[in-house]
Amino acid sequence: MTLQRQMPQDGDMGSLNQTIRDAGWYKWFMLSVLLLIAIFNSIDRSIITILQIPLQKEFDFSDTQVGAITGLAFGISYTALTLPIAIVADRTSRKVVLAVAVVFWSVMTACCGLASSFISLFCFRLGVGGGEAAGIPASHALIADYFPPHQRGTALGLFGLAIPIGKVLGIGIVGGIIYYVGWRHVFVLVGIIGALLGPLAFFTFGPSKKTARKVGIEDGLKIGKSLLLLWQIRAFRYLALAGASKAFAMYTILYWDAPFYSRVHHLPLAQTAGYMAVMGGVGGAAGIFLAGVASDRLSRRDSRWYAWLPMIAGMAAVGAGLVQYLCSNLWLSLAAGTITLCMIQAHLAPVVAAIQSLVPVKMRATASAVLSLLSSVLGLSLGPMLNGIISDYLISHYGLKSTSLQYSMSIILVFALIGSALYYVASRHIKQDLRNFGGDSLPR
Repeated sequence: MTLQRQMPQDGDMGSLNQTIRDAGWYKWFMLSVLLLIAIFNSIDRSIITILQIPLQKEFDFSDTQVGAITGLAFGISYTALTLPIAIVADRTSRKVVLAVAVVFWSVMTACCGLASSFISLFCFRLGVGGGEAAGIPASHALIADYFPPHQRGTALGLFGLAIPIGKVLGIGIVGGIIYYVGWRHVFVLVGIIGALLGPLAFFTFGPSKKTARKVGIEDGLKIGKSLLLLWQIRAFRYLALAGASKAFAMYTILYWDAPFYSRVHHLPLAQTAGYMAVMGGVGGAAGIFLAGVASDRLSRRDSRWYAWLPMIAGMAAVGAGLVQYLCSNLWLSLAAGTITLCMIQAHLAPVVAAIQSLVPVKMRATASAVLSLLSSVLGLSLGPMLNGIISDYLISHYGLKSTSLQYSMSIILVFALIGSALYYVASRHIKQDLRNFGGDSLPR
């Protein structure tokens, strides 16, 4: 009997959740497919971090233009479409939304290889961001549907491994083949392979659109009412704002580390790609996965650990980041950078796990979308862009051509500190809000 046939037909969401949780092996298979899709999502994002180096040389881009392409272009469409698409995913079929999105963002990635100017590349990056707007909210909601509360931190931690894995693979692909095929063919190759995952998503996941309607997903709350309810949950409010502030620093680091080492430490492209792959793989994977596992264990004793862990990690990221960007020794900088990447991404699984338990079931994708929306507006759109502006200012006013990124990226770290402060505020409200709003059985 298939999972869809086992689903309850009486609209009882509690029975639906229990049926899904009892699916056993299926939820782990589903998670592996989501992980594969998310890996290609991460590859699409990460290849630009290395390819911006030859792009800047070929088109003579300023640091501000590089920041606009890597962050602003992607962030504008991602921000504009994340919430509407998440509402659609909550009301209709999450698998259809995800499948269509995978194909679209992959095609737009391939089109980046056809760019002939700043404007055309900017437009194609808009398309990539618009497609990827559906990926995270729909995936988070599917994971929350299939996994019980005490397993969500681990499941989301495993899912979060897509970021470092995709970064390693993406940067590895660039470093391995760019000298043979050029940056244009890298975009095309990654886009074509990613598009093949759309049909896989469609034929893998359940429930179908018809089943989803029977259990009441079509009765999802209106956008305005949903946002009002979410904002009334104080823990959600501060977790989202903290995540956005920390994302400001995180996306700057992810997008600008490669140019930093290329310019400040004078590393060739292939060597830069190799170091970035190792740092992202070791540091990113450790931070995301271990924080997810730790949050599952610690939250059983006290749910405030969902916020305390990111708070501690944010402060550690600032200390490691200052060493990374200001020291002159390459090896010390790389070691500190690995710790920075570990700590700056350690908030991802605990925060999402907390939010998925704080909000009603029919609003899970919407809540994830709001979290992604704030992170995109304040982090992805503005972080890399502001770093480029500061760097250009230091170059034009102080002549710091080779060291401008040292100071601009050190300045950006202040947003990680602001995030830690907001995580502390969120921790003061989590227990009460779980009692008032949460539907899952977590320690209150």
